[in-house]
Amino acid sequence: VLILYCKYQSGQGGETTLIDTKKILSSLIEKFGLKFPLLEKNNTIFSDNIEMHKGNIFEVLEDGSYFTRFRNDKFAYFNSEVINILPEFYRLIKENTFTLKLEEGQGYIINNGRYLHGRNGFNGSREMWRILLHDNFLKQKGFNL
Repeated sequence: VLILYCKYQSGQGGETTLIDTKKILSSLIEKFGLKFPLLEKNNTIFSDNIEMHKGNIFEVLEDGSYFTRFRNDKFAYFNSEVINILPEFYRLIKENTFTLKLEEGQGYIINNGRYLHGRNGFNGSREMWRILLHDNFLKQKGFNL
């Protein structure tokens, strides 16, 4: 679970971007069926220059639900099969992205295994408080389609 709270906002920019990966996964399964590269094991590497995770973008959990993990920066590495499907994945991301501008005292709580999140650039200073709760429950029960 990710909790983000706006202590104070910059004057310009800094909008939050959110993407419901349930919609993206549903579209990909509709187009490619249940076997396609983003669901296959160990075809991506995500790193933050400190820790590294080897896995896949969409993980199928033991109960058949799904968990999403994705980075869109220079610390993401994909095998050639994933690279071939990324244009469709990015198209769906663009199509399903929504933004909101958190004002002072506002925030949100999301399932970090279902929603991709980020922010647009901003001018000035701002303070956001981020709490990431690591609960094994989310890896035991993800989201269903």
